[in-house]
Amino acid sequence: MSMLARTILIAVVAGVIGLVGGFVVGVRDGVSQFFLLDSTAKASLLTFELQALREGNVKTIIEAKEIELDGEVVRATELLRAGRPWIFWPNYEYERDHERYLKRVASYRQEYPPVVPTVEYAPNSTIREEMEAFADDVKESTRQIISEYGE
Repeated sequence: MSMLARTILIAVVAGVIGLVGGFVVGVRDGVSQFFLLDSTAKASLLTFELQALREGNVKTIIEAKEIELDGEVVRATELLRAGRPWIFWPNYEYERDHERYLKRVASYRQEYPPVVPTVEYAPNSTIREEMEAFADDVKESTRQIISEYGE
C-alpha cells in the first residue's frame, strides 16, 4: 500500500471514529442538557404557585395545575405517536413505565375532565386560533388517553 493510500485510510478511519464518538457524546450530553433547558422557567413558576398557596389561593393553583396537566397530556400523546425511544440509546435511565403513568392520568381525567379556560380576545386576534387549536388538542389527547388507558 502506498504512503498516500495509507494516509488517506488513516484519515478516513480517524474521521469515522471522531464522528461516531462525537455523535455518542452529543446524544448523551445533549439529552441531559435538553431536560435542563426549562429549569429556570419552572423554578419561577413554582415561586408563583408557592406564593399563591401561602396566600390561600388554592383555586388559582388548581387551575394552573390543570392547565399544566393538559399540556403534558398533549405532549404525552405526541410521545406515544412518535414512538422513538431508541433515540435515547445510551441513556436508558430515561426509560419510563408510561403505561402505569397514563393509567393514573386517565383515572384522574375520568374523575376531573379538562376545563379549557375561556378568555376574551381582541378582534382579529391570532392567539384565539392557537388557543382554540390547543383546546382541540387537549380534548382529543384526553379522549385518547382515557380510551387507551382508562378503566
